[in-house]
Amino acid sequence: MARPSGFRRLCLSKAKWKKEFRQTHLPKGHYARLSPLEQWLLRRFCPKIDFVKIIK
Repeated sequence: MARPSGFRRLCLSKAKWKKEFRQTHLPKGHYARLSPLEQWLLRRFCPKIDFVKIIK
């Protein structure tokens, strides 16, 4: 599984965080590989994360 880009590449761009999460094949695995800070940021930028359906 590919490593998520993380905070350094995505910075605080809400659109970049959503786009990367949408493009992943295994959303639950992607989320698990994020650091606690990155998980917190993803939850703030995408409050309606659903690991079964893709974010629109």
